[in-house]
Amino acid sequence: MSDEIHINKQDLKLLLEKRRDSIVKIHKQQIITDLLGVITVVSACLQFADNQKYFILFLIFGTLWIILTILNLLHNYNNKYSHEKLLNDIEGLGINEHQFNIMVIQNKSNGKVLTTKDKRCDMWLFPYKKSVSGKLGTKADQEENLSIKEYLSVLFNIPEDRINTSLRLTDYTRKYSVSDKIDKVYFHRYFKVTADDLNTDNDEFEINGTKYRWWSISDLEIDPKSMQYNSEIIATVKNEVL
Repeated sequence: MSDEIHINKQDLKLLLEKRRDSIVKIHKQQIITDLLGVITVVSACLQFADNQKYFILFLIFGTLWIILTILNLLHNYNNKYSHEKLLNDIEGLGINEHQFNIMVIQNKSNGKVLTTKDKRCDMWLFPYKKSVSGKLGTKADQEENLSIKEYLSVLFNIPEDRINTSLRLTDYTRKYSVSDKIDKVYFHRYFKVTADDLNTDNDEFEINGTKYRWWSISDLEIDPKSMQYNSEIIATVKNEVL
């Protein structure tokens, strides 16, 4: 993977504007000021201890002050935006930083396509694998082709020579990352895969703790979550891969 990041200036500007309110720094001076304020309120309550009316008034005011101070400190601590998070978001704007191979595996008997339950996103996705080379071009395409054959052979316990793969499309896609909660640009290679030995008896099955399910494209197109986050991928598979 290249160490260079190619970023559109407008994308960077939008990212920084979006994250502006999240960049929080807890100042020691602010903490000291809040603590002094609490001490002042407590002292006032003690001074008016003999006057029930003023004592209750200052007690209520002091309690609210303390609660708001604690909530403010907790909010700032829990929402602090570190330089590591900022770097991850900036890397998300890089054009070539997110390369994935999408495997479109179709059931010959009913035309359904295989999906896998992604635990991070909590949704059904086409099986995918991160690029092994991080490069572009014919040689890289061949490396990725061999990589997914090996991957599927191990996953489904099928000899590699029984798996047929065909690179149908390469495409840049800007889409929302559910796990990272930002827009990213992806470079996808779409491979159509056929394997006669793949067990297709069950609509849903599990391998090594990962769930798989056969879907028709029409069912994916009416699944709310799939269409909300993955409509571009589904349309590409339907119109240009199958």
